[in-house]
Amino acid sequence: MLNKNKQTDLIMDFITSEELQDKMESGTGFILLDVREPFEANISNFKHETTSIPYNKLGNEVENLEMDREYIVFCRSGATSKDACNMLKEAGFKNVKSLKGGINNWAKKIDPSLPQY
Repeated sequence: MLNKNKQTDLIMDFITSEELQDKMESGTGFILLDVREPFEANISNFKHETTSIPYNKLGNEVENLEMDREYIVFCRSGATSKDACNMLKEAGFKNVKSLKGGINNWAKKIDPSLPQY
């Protein structure tokens, strides 16, 4: 997986729920990458187009992603999306951000109609 020495060299970029909402409303082009398992998306999901690649399959799918696009990566609480961002950065992606607090934070701050789990 990740080389521990290399991991410390990576700089993690975050985006808050409020910043993501502004980005969605502005129509800025980006890819919202869901790294949760499919059953989790059935529990709670954005009302915005997402690309779903479970974290455990991301390593095999990296070559199918567009390296020059901006990716906002999310999971349930933000921990797995940080690891996914590190994986993408190691693969050469430059413009990746992790949604701080994941979809649960989004539900708490932006869309309380979504269940938290």
